Amino acid sequence: MNTVSVSPLWLGLDKPILDIFVQPKLSLYNIEKDGSRNKTNKAIHLYKDFVCSDNKLKCVFIQGDPGIGKSTFRTKLALDWCDAVSLHNPDHKATLSDVDTLQDFQFLFHISRCNWSA
Repeated sequence: MNTVSVSPLWLGLDKPILDIFVQPKLSLYNIEKDGSRNKTNKAIHLYKDFVCSDNKLKCVFIQGDPGIGKSTFRTKLALDWCDAVSLHNPDHKATLSDVDTLQDFQFLFHISRCNWSA
């Protein structure tokens, strides 16, 4: 899981994620009780900005336009989590600076929506 496809048109053309990953611009949205979403003015620069709320851990859903890097970010997040909960790899560069925040999660489920049926 440390490689990502660089082209959906050329199967098998995978590259190591650490060679190509660029930090995406992340924004926080609040989901209201009626299901509507409101974008906040808060940019996400730390893991705790989106995995914690009032010092409580929460479920995180990543969404965005096609090709914007959601799958690559999820893969990098999974690698960061693995690094946080295991012996640290000195060569690993975390996506966000507070990778130790991820130690609070016992489990991380990497579920790709493209494999779901409607």
